[in-house]
Amino acid sequence: MTLSAHKVLFSLITFAALLGFGWVLIVYVLSFRAAQWVVDRIEDGMVPRRPALRPVRRAYRPAPYYRNSYTR
Repeated sequence: MTLSAHKVLFSLITFAALLGFGWVLIVYVLSFRAAQWVVDRIEDGMVPRRPALRPVRRAYRPAPYYRNSYTR
């Protein structure tokens, strides 16, 4: 390859790398802004929070005849 071909190839690779890095940066910034918007809306109370999917179970209590009579 000649020197001019190397220059063109280097320019194309550099341009592609900068373009790829720019897209990554844009997507990162937009996703951060979207996440911040959601957090702000939740903190302002504009978005109702979902209830728990299943009820919380009560604490386990053994049957009375398994209890130690000395600890009553």
